[in-house]
Amino acid sequence: MLQGEKIEQVESMKYLGVWLDRWLNFEQQVEYAVSKATRASWKVNRLIEDRKGLTPKTGIMLYKSLIRPCWEFSVAVWADMPEKGLRSLEQLQGRCLRKIISSHS
Repeated sequence: MLQGEKIEQVESMKYLGVWLDRWLNFEQQVEYAVSKATRASWKVNRLIEDRKGLTPKTGIMLYKSLIRPCWEFSVAVWADMPEKGLRSLEQLQGRCLRKIISSHS
């Protein structure tokens, strides 16, 4: 209770753009970051597919400006991230970069 009002108890909440849960394991934040980066990579992939011959340099610039910030935003969280979360991010990063590099071939 706070000033006579019942405070709702929740399992997780988003605070300053970072998902926090009662155990502070940040799994929900990892899922959120991967989901957001995946959506951004779809946009970059569409740009790549629509413009055959996109140079790797341009693709990397798109990656750095649209995809990577999705997980760099809350980088302090990654210090205590479970191995599973790190693998998810690494796999997404690998897929994105392979797509960019292969667009030039």
